Amino acid sequence: MFKLFFIIFIFFISVDARENPFSSTEKNNILVDASKKSKVLFYDYGKIYIDDKSLKILTKDSLKKRFLLSKPYRMVFDFTRDSDMGTKYIKNLDGAFKNIILGSHQKYYRVVIELDNLYRYKNDTISNGYIIMAIPKE
Repeated sequence: MFKLFFIIFIFFISVDARENPFSSTEKNNILVDASKKSKVLFYDYGKIYIDDKSLKILTKDSLKKRFLLSKPYRMVFDFTRDSDMGTKYIKNLDGAFKNIILGSHQKYYRVVIELDNLYRYKNDTISNGYIIMAIPKE
């Protein structure tokens, strides 16, 4: 009886392992609020609310560093935490924010926000995270 159970157990494990070894087990948990045209990305340590010209990063982690890059225009935010989360993407957004990429590095994780144009931005700390507002250049 034990042999039969063991063989069936090994069979199911091997079938599950062979389905697609290259696919990510991570899910991009994204909700869209159609009434407000906003999106919410849930990730391992918080969530990001995305509107046309503003973005809220809700997390308990402290902001380690922030900077801008060009070609394409990007805002980069590094948060302190030992992290092993997989890379997450949100692509083809409407408004100022085109794409958002989250990825982990040693001792921190990074949120990269690709912009559709050059903006000034305002970054404020709120009680449960950070708010970023894209302000068009005049």
